[in-house]
Amino acid sequence: MITEKGEMVGLGVGGVDGNLIETIRLISDYKMPIEQALLFTTKNVGDALGLKDQGRVEVGACANACLFTEDFTLTHVVARGRVMMRDGEVVVKGTFEI
Repeated sequence: MITEKGEMVGLGVGGVDGNLIETIRLISDYKMPIEQALLFTTKNVGDALGLKDQGRVEVGACANACLFTEDFTLTHVVARGRVMMRDGEVVVKGTFEI
């Protein structure tokens, strides 16, 4: 946490939705164009990690996609070409989920 003077007074752990929350903030609070704001959590991350088939929609990419409503509610997730969430319902759970 940062005070008004810019002093750090605490440290926390970000949730899994942290990147999405910050992306939405860039769009809504700072009026950044969506196509620019999304780069911080898509193509730029793939490039930084050396994963040239991640974070982009193009021939040869891995076919991951998240679909949102206009108010950024997550509705569908496709990972490696497999539907993981459909209409807001998780259809494929992780190894440790029930």
